[in-house]
Order: sequence, then structure tokens, then C-alpha cells
Amino acid sequence: MRNRPLSKIQQQVTTNGTVPERNENNKNSSLAVLQHGLEVLNEITPEDDGNEEIRRLDSQLDHLNHYMDKVEERIKAHNEKLMDTLKHQREEREKRRRSFHEVRLFLCN
Repeated sequence: MRNRPLSKIQQQVTTNGTVPERNENNKNSSLAVLQHGLEVLNEITPEDDGNEEIRRLDSQLDHLNHYMDKVEERIKAHNEKLMDTLKHQREEREKRRRSFHEVRLFLCN
């Protein structure tokens, strides 16, 4: 039955009188399912299915890129804020250090 068209297999099952009756229902239902599956596959061409999948994935990539742009903007803003805070803290430490040394020099004299 392999590598033979479904129509020939189905024809053989329906015309062959040697098939036992208990297996005939199983074979007919199996063939009906296979035939229905092939009909469904023939309705959707691989190009259409692939294009739809590509469009869906492309749309998802667009959304992901948009989201990542927003995340990068937030990270950049947060990084700038941290750098400003560090600069301010460094300046404050330097002022305190100078003040400490000035007071120390004043007290030592």
C-alpha cells in the first residue's frame, strides 16, 4: 500500500472481496480519515501556509523590536541618571575631603 495513490488503495479495499468484514470498517474509516486529511492539505498550498506563517512571525518580530527599543530607551535614561548620581556623590565626597583637610590644617596651626 505504500507509495500508491490513495484512490487506488481505496478502490482496492472497496472492490476486494477477500477483506474480512471486521477489518473492513477499520480500513474504511482509516482511509476516510487519510482521504480527508489529504483533501485538507490540498486546500492549503504550502506557499500560502508559509506566507501566513512568515507574516505572523514578521509581525511578532516587529512587536519585539518595538518593545526592545523602549527597553533600551529606559535603560539609557536609567544609566544617565545613575551616572549623574555617581558624579554628584563623587563631587560631594571631594568637597567633604577638602573640608576635612582644611579643618585639620586650621586646627594644626
